[in-house]
Amino acid sequence: MKYNFIQLNLSRIVLLQLVMLPVLGYCQQVFSDETFLEKLDLYRAANRANLLFVHTDKDIYTNNEDIWFSAYLLKSESIAPASHTITSVALVREGVKKVALQRNYLMQNGLSFGSLPLPDSLAPGKYQLLAFTNVTDHAGNPLAVFSQSITIKKHHRN
Repeated sequence: MKYNFIQLNLSRIVLLQLVMLPVLGYCQQVFSDETFLEKLDLYRAANRANLLFVHTDKDIYTNNEDIWFSAYLLKSESIAPASHTITSVALVREGVKKVALQRNYLMQNGLSFGSLPLPDSLAPGKYQLLAFTNVTDHAGNPLAVFSQSITIKKHHRN
């Protein structure tokens, strides 16, 4: 008797899941690249300042890892976002103010992404991750700049 009751309840649960599966699938919203770009354009219109934002996978690394990042040009006041075609990413050691590592990445429609490999020879310490685009003012200074503090720790081999 107890077995029949459990079997009946399991049957109801499975039936409920089968009925709800299409409903749950319909409720999930799918975002395309076009939708994301439309939302980015709305944000750009609402904010007046030039702004580059870089999202990294973390802020503490060892000196043999890759820094994975995504860069977003959130606003370009007087220059079309399509003019920003290169994102330069650099590591500057704090205190020394010397570029330890720099690479360039393609930017399209205000979006850029990639990884910055950290060599084993990179000294541990505090660094600034700087990112900027190829568009500059009349003095040669980049218009869209981002800076974030990161820490590099020494890799310990076992």
